[in-house]
Amino acid sequence: VFMPFGRLRAMLSHHSPGPASPCVIRFILGILFPAVVSGYGLRASEDAAVVIAQDGVPRLPIVRGSVEAPVAELRTYLARIVGAAFSVVDATPSTVGLYVGINSDFPWLALADTVTLGTEGVLLQTRSGSVYLIGHRPLGVQHAVTTFLQRLGCRSFFPGDVWECIPQRTTIAGSWNERRQPSFVTQ
Repeated sequence: VFMPFGRLRAMLSHHSPGPASPCVIRFILGILFPAVVSGYGLRASEDAAVVIAQDGVPRLPIVRGSVEAPVAELRTYLARIVGAAFSVVDATPSTVGLYVGINSDFPWLALADTVTLGTEGVLLQTRSGSVYLIGHRPLGVQHAVTTFLQRLGCRSFFPGDVWECIPQRTTIAGSWNERRQPSFVTQ
């Protein structure tokens, strides 16, 4: 079903009105239809949307684990998105918030099989009013924060503020249920 974009563009631009060619039909049925039906590989969380910030006011604290750098990065970028500082709190079993850390930092959460995430795997999950940005190792935690910020619309094309695109929002809400591991040894 693979077709180079140049060939597809040429085929579509020179195609005369009339019945669709077998290549176009194969492209639509083989590539576009499954992508649309599958939701582009994203799975919706069963939990209701969690409000992280509303009307420019943070609603959830950042719950820190043992890996400090991703916590600081998340706090910095959320403040830039919302325009208000997010508090950082220590983890306790009763805390509702944005959990950032390795699974062993929060043993009471009983998150499903994070050992299989490997060194760089990511778990983003919404459950019981909290959002979990979890990795099995510190590098996975960094990737979890980066993935979460990308889901919020943050982009960094090259190092430096000039190359960053940070959305400005007064409200951040959603539900996430994503588990991914790199297909290769290092990302």
